[in-house]
Amino acid sequence: MTTPRGSSPPFGQLDFVYMPSRDVAADLEQLTQGVGAEPVFAIEAFGARVAMIAPAAGPPNLLLADHLEGERPVFVYRVDDVAAAMAELESRG
Repeated sequence: MTTPRGSSPPFGQLDFVYMPSRDVAADLEQLTQGVGAEPVFAIEAFGARVAMIAPAAGPPNLLLADHLEGERPVFVYRVDDVAAAMAELESRG
């Protein structure tokens, strides 16, 4: 895949999707019991609730989090060099 400018994005594998949740416990129950996703962990600490589920055998896993603002998920990709990936993305605006 290439960008409109003709260069490849600096991303590797999509490891997980960080998803805002208004009710982590309810979403965790629905996705594990209702859909059949595998629970990986669920924690409540520092005023936040976070749970990870594995909806399929491989990545990406889904992280449900009640501390994220808005409704848009955050896609977390693997990169070989964080500083280089950030510099490249910043150079693209």
